[in-house]
Amino acid sequence: MRLIPIAALLLAGCTSSQPAADTGSRDGRYLGDGIQPPDAGLGDGGIKGTIGAPCTPGKGGECGGSECLDVGGGVGVCSVRGCVPEDLKTAATEDNCPALPSGVRTVCTSLTPKGSTSAASYCLPKCTPSASKNACAGLVDAKLTCDPISLLQNGWSEVCMLPACTGDAECGNRNPLNPDSKCDPTTGTCRVRGVDGVKVGSRCKTSTECGPGQFCYAEHKDASGKTIAEGGYCTVIGCSYGGPWSCPTGSACVVLGSAKAFSYCLATGCSDTAPAASDGCRDEAAPEQYKCVPQAKGSPSVCVPTLW
Repeated sequence: MRLIPIAALLLAGCTSSQPAADTGSRDGRYLGDGIQPPDAGLGDGGIKGTIGAPCTPGKGGECGGSECLDVGGGVGVCSVRGCVPEDLKTAATEDNCPALPSGVRTVCTSLTPKGSTSAASYCLPKCTPSASKNACAGLVDAKLTCDPISLLQNGWSEVCMLPACTGDAECGNRNPLNPDSKCDPTTGTCRVRGVDGVKVGSRCKTSTECGPGQFCYAEHKDASGKTIAEGGYCTVIGCSYGGPWSCPTGSACVVLGSAKAFSYCLATGCSDTAPAASDGCRDEAAPEQYKCVPQAKGSPSVCVPTLW
């Protein structure tokens, strides 16, 4: 699976890098683990055919001129391959996915099939996460869910691309007595069980090392070899939607970019007036890796990896 770099979501035209995607099996379906797009293309790559309709992976013939995209758990969604993804660094609109007859927009979303080193682009139904329901159920299919994490696949919108859960057993758990993920049946999303007491901003290598429902933005290197997010950073994706994505105590919800499309939790409790070596913002990290940044008047300062 290919994740859009968080830095790209700033929409500032700056150069960004690809983070180390935290997509291991221990994170279960919460991060889209198991998505295996079929290898067959549309031939001419035209944007036509059924999009968003439910289908059975491997059955064939249910999607007309499009293909059945296997999203895991025996769930499939009809999609078309070969669309043009949106370039967040330009003012032009590159995404050429069509609207559905119902009026629902579709978004060009990049996925890297397992065993491949290159991404393929698919049109998938655009959705807006809701803390009180499964937003995909009323749009296209109750077997799909609208998870904020899906925005990381295209950079500007959540899409119906992950299978909805009704119980913990459907969240990629390897041990039902000690599951690594929990199901929120209201929204149909799988949430990493995590470790109680681990705060936003903590070091991590995988999401299971973070607190409940959190995501690990893993340490990685940019094109020049610089280390980004040294030690990893636990956060929550989609905090602007509240409910299960609300920021826990000791963190604040920050929205990125002029489009206000992406929100995540950042650790509070640091001092933006203290020297960097003792400001309480990952003081153990190398200089310039993390910075305490003031927010709007009356809001606490937040600890930000400086190269995001």
